[in-house]
Amino acid sequence: MQEVSLVLDHYDFFCPVTGQKILWQDNCKSSPATAFIYVDYSKEFPYITPELLKLFEEKCDFIFEYEDEDDGLEPYERFLLEIKDKPNLVVFNMNDSESSITIHVGIDMNYCKEEEA
Repeated sequence: MQEVSLVLDHYDFFCPVTGQKILWQDNCKSSPATAFIYVDYSKEFPYITPELLKLFEEKCDFIFEYEDEDDGLEPYERFLLEIKDKPNLVVFNMNDSESSITIHVGIDMNYCKEEEA
C-alpha cells in the first residue's frame, strides 16, 4: 500500500484507473477499482468492498475488554496496518484547504475490466 496526501481547493476526484468521478461536493460514488472510501469526521465508510469490510469488522473495529490492552489506535488506523502489505493499493488522503475534513480513497491500481466478467 502507498499513501498520497493531497490538499485541494475542492473535493472533485476521479479514479486514476477508470477515469470515473468518485468524489464531488458532498457526494461520492465508487468506481469498479475503488477498494474503499472513508470519511474522517464521521468515521464511516460510505463504500468498502465486502472483503475489506470483513477484514475491518474482524480485526479493526472493536473495543478492548481491558484498558491495559488498548493500543491507542483508532479503528481506521488499525485498518491501514492490516492492508499495508497490499502492493497495488494506493490510498489518497484528501482534504480541502479550508477545513480539517479528510477523505481517504483506496484504489486498486491493478484493477482491470476483465475482473468484472
